[in-house]
Amino acid sequence: MVSVDGLRSDALTTLPPGELPAIERLFTGAFTLEARTDPELTVTLPNHVGMLTGRFYGGPQGHHWRRNHTAPQKETLHSVRGNFTSGVFHVAQACGIQTGMVAAKEKFQVFPISWNLPRDEPVLNQYNFEPDALLGALKVVDFFKEQKGHGALAFWHLRDLDVAGHGEGQGWSLNPESEYMQALQTVDLALGVLFAYLDSHPEVLSRTAILLTSDHGGGVPLHGHWIEGLHPENWTIPLLAWSGRGAFSGELYELNTQTRLHPGLAIATPNGSLPAIANADIGNLALHILGLPPIPGSVSNKAQNLRLVERN
Repeated sequence: MVSVDGLRSDALTTLPPGELPAIERLFTGAFTLEARTDPELTVTLPNHVGMLTGRFYGGPQGHHWRRNHTAPQKETLHSVRGNFTSGVFHVAQACGIQTGMVAAKEKFQVFPISWNLPRDEPVLNQYNFEPDALLGALKVVDFFKEQKGHGALAFWHLRDLDVAGHGEGQGWSLNPESEYMQALQTVDLALGVLFAYLDSHPEVLSRTAILLTSDHGGGVPLHGHWIEGLHPENWTIPLLAWSGRGAFSGELYELNTQTRLHPGLAIATPNGSLPAIANADIGNLALHILGLPPIPGSVSNKAQNLRLVERN
C-alpha cells in the first residue's frame, strides 16, 4: 500500500510519456484518476486513518480523528473515537502476515502508539520514520527481504509532493519545471527502486501487488488545500492497483458499474447512491488481495467488492 501525499490526479497525465516509468507501469493495471478523499476532510492524517481503518471521519462508524499534527502520547485512535479502532494490520497480523510501515512524517507515530500497545503483541512488526523518498524505498525493500518469501503487508508514505506544494515556490503547479513536478519525478525514482528489487526476484514479483493512492490533491489556494476540500483539485485523487502477475486491468469505474458511481465534480455521491471509489477503500482491498476478511467495523469497501478485473 503506497500513499503519495498531496498527489493531484492531473499531475500524472502532464509529463510526456517516458518521464514517469514506474508510475506508467502501475497504469498497466487497474486504475482511476477520479477517486475521492474523505468526504468531509482533505487533510493528511484523517485520510490516512481512513486508508488504514476503512472508516471515514464522520458518521456512527467514523474514526473521528481530525488532528493533523503530531498528537500527544496519551492520545490514540481509540481514545478519540471512544472505542477500540481496528485497522488493516490487525487483520493481517491475526492471519500470520508480517506488517510494516515506512512513514515520511512524524505525526504518523499515532499508528504504532495506538496499535502497538504495551503488554500486547505488536500489530506493526516494523515501523520506520524516513522523510527521504529513496531511503524510504530501501527500507520497504529491506522489509520484504526479511520476510524470505512469507506473506507481508507494508504501508509506505511519501511526503515529497506535499512538501513542494506547501513550499515557497509555485505550489501545486503542473509546470514541468516546478518543484511539485520535480518532486513527482523523485517519487517515481523511489518507486523504481522497489520495481528494481521485484524485477530481480521473479518469485517475489509474481506474488506482489501494489496499491497506490493519495490523501489529497492541492493547489487551491496556491500553497494549500482546505480542510473541508472546497475544490475538485483537492479531493480528486488517483487509485492504481497493479499486480506482478498482470492480473489487474481496466478503468475502475468501468469495472465496477454495479457497485460504484462516479460523483461528477462533487466530493462524494449523494446519500442513497452507490459510493464513489475512495482512498479509504484500499485497506479492505489489500486484505481481499491477500485472501483475508475485511477490517472489523469498517465501512469503506467492507464487502470487498471493488473489482480489479473484468467480469467473466
